[in-house]
Amino acid sequence: MPGPAARARWDPTLKVLGTQAPAGQALSTPLMVALARTIYNPRPGEAAQTMRDPAELCSLADRAAVEAHLFDAFIPAAYRASAGGRWTAGQAERWLTFLARHLEQTIATPDLAWWQLEKAVSRTALRLAAGLAAGLAAGLAFGLADGLADPDSTRSSSPFLSRRDDQKFGLAAGLAGGLAVTLAAWLVFGLASAFASALPLGLGLTVGLAVGLALGLGSSRAWLSSLAGILLAMEWHTPLHLMRFLEDARERNILRTVGPAYQFRHASLQDRLATATSETAHSAGG
Repeated sequence: MPGPAARARWDPTLKVLGTQAPAGQALSTPLMVALARTIYNPRPGEAAQTMRDPAELCSLADRAAVEAHLFDAFIPAAYRASAGGRWTAGQAERWLTFLARHLEQTIATPDLAWWQLEKAVSRTALRLAAGLAAGLAAGLAFGLADGLADPDSTRSSSPFLSRRDDQKFGLAAGLAGGLAVTLAAWLVFGLASAFASALPLGLGLTVGLAVGLALGLGSSRAWLSSLAGILLAMEWHTPLHLMRFLEDARERNILRTVGPAYQFRHASLQDRLATATSETAHSAGG
């Protein structure tokens, strides 16, 4: 329970609840109350006097200004130093803003699905990256021990599971196809003595596995999304370990999971991030 000093900080704001004052109107919804609690209430180990003063809400001109202020201050509060984590508030705000704009301007859906991440990058750049990855595909052969997975990853119960299943399926299918093609080719050409010496089984196996893996991984949306994630990270649009960041944002109540996709927990927050200018987005950061 908060102490007397912490409760006293809220007195000016509590006095306007239920009135037509701008802060009173804004704090009439559960969403705005939840944002205000995250922004102004100290976490364990935080001193109340080091926190922003909720009385500042009473100085804003109208309800829209109060709501905009709460939206803008929410992400910096969720990532302040006392909350821990590997990412700063500035990094998180920049990446979440990019993702919000991707949802609204590119794919026009609230579902942040890993298999649609490739739409956020240039098709030419993605093809070049996929070609490079295909050249290295034979080195992924050791992953076959994980076994086959259900290719319909949209049925999985979480983003992590659906992405993992698609990766495993693409890897296993590519290896299986490569082995089958290699064996068939070796048997056919092995019947003719002229080709038997020119196509040793070892060389044919290596080539077949590389080709099979390239085709299998190229058809896997998870591997393509991983390449897209690398390209986006190189341009500073997202973190390198995007799925870890998204899961961390879920734990901070910024995102939620809906089946195999993430969504912003509040559609209004997504809208605010997608439309705010860089100056507006950082104005409440302290």
